[in-house]
Amino acid sequence: MKSCISLGDIEDVVENIEVHYSCTVSLVYPLLADDVEISSGDGPWVLGGSYTEIVPENTITEEFSIEQVGITYLQSDGIYLINLYAGDSYDLVAQVRPFKNSLDSNIIRVSEEKVAANSKITAKMACDYDEERTAKIHLYYHKHH
Repeated sequence: MKSCISLGDIEDVVENIEVHYSCTVSLVYPLLADDVEISSGDGPWVLGGSYTEIVPENTITEEFSIEQVGITYLQSDGIYLINLYAGDSYDLVAQVRPFKNSLDSNIIRVSEEKVAANSKITAKMACDYDEERTAKIHLYYHKHH
């Protein structure tokens, strides 16, 4: 059976290669500072009321993508949901669902949604508890050239 590849297919492949090979090494934020503490809402699966700033506006000055979310602290055993948002319009760019038990997993890979240069990144969190819980996180990202 013969297969045909269109020019459009080739252009898509080239674009994907350019996206994946025209970026910096993996970087971390915050760097040389404590991780950012975020809080859940007060009740099971209630997102925290306000957005917690993870990366301030005008900090990452080139277009970038978040690769992973590092979680260094979860207050108690259970399941959590962390949403990451970009910019003043709070566009959802990543969602992770960490858990805490005797086998903690603390780095979660996310899809690499492009984020505009100078965008702030904020977070909201929910968990399966009846009362507020906290977590501490940092982000791994790369800049696009």
